[in-house]
Amino acid sequence: MSRPRDSGQIGVLVVALAAVVLVVVQGLVRFGDALVDSARAQSGADAVALAVAAGRADLVDDVIRALDAAVVEVVGEHEVTVRVSIDGRVAVSRAATTP
Repeated sequence: MSRPRDSGQIGVLVVALAAVVLVVVQGLVRFGDALVDSARAQSGADAVALAVAAGRADLVDDVIRALDAAVVEVVGEHEVTVRVSIDGRVAVSRAATTP
């Protein structure tokens, strides 16, 4: 049999547990968003590097517009290095043309 003073403690524990679960879920959502942004940035960098190396620089604007990205840097002509930024995530990709 429980004492009358102990009857409200489970409510406090449930509220505390709910707060902890909410904080963990929020952290997981932010981590997931960061992973998605990093993957999008890498995909964009790969696509831009391949387009430039293949001589299809006209496709770069389409890729950048589709991904809502920004090309930070393109270096080289036959061996291309590209930096792409999406939502603060920067990815680097390299591609080379074969003679």
